Amino acid sequence: MNQKTNDRAPLVVFGAGGHGRVIAEAARLAGRRVLGFVDDRSTHANPAGEGGPPLLADDDPRLGQAAFIVAIGDNADREDVSHRLVEQGHQLATVVHPAAFVSPSATVSAGVFVGPQAVVHAHAVLGHGVIVNSAAVVEHDNTVGPFSHIAPGATLGGNVGVGSRTLVGIGANVLPHTRVGDACTVGAGAVVTHDVPDGETVVGVPARHP
Repeated sequence: MNQKTNDRAPLVVFGAGGHGRVIAEAARLAGRRVLGFVDDRSTHANPAGEGGPPLLADDDPRLGQAAFIVAIGDNADREDVSHRLVEQGHQLATVVHPAAFVSPSATVSAGVFVGPQAVVHAHAVLGHGVIVNSAAVVEHDNTVGPFSHIAPGATLGGNVGVGSRTLVGIGANVLPHTRVGDACTVGAGAVVTHDVPDGETVVGVPARHP
């Protein structure tokens, strides 16, 4: 996927669950016009509550002029849906909560969500579809691969590399100059002190294979 973010078009949130409602609220607080949600598994006309953005029909003509952000927590599913939307000709948007800090020297790709109190420091790189959730910290010179999720309260020290489709769990810490591979899971509260190979799950302090 090679696409620039579109931050001016009206926004559609793909996914009307809790994460979708968080993103819609963040976008509205940031001054973004949110048309509504698309979610074929939701039957609630107003997923965000009365007066909030509505659930949109799949054939709503406004969808063609909108940018999308995919609000699906599962990394692989978020990647699949994002690719499908781009193949259909849609553009992806990035949403940064106004209470987050993103360094002007950071690189933030299309489809990224940065939550409240999150920090993305100097020269960090966030790939397509990354989630940096509430109060997570991505320190200087980090690289977070496409469709990974840095969960609430997790911290990546300086010069950390995180691969694609990896979950760094709630409150986990990855020490500086450490690499976490593709499709990994770092358990909640874990402390990663050594490189983690692709596909591995690690838990505990220090983090190791369960």
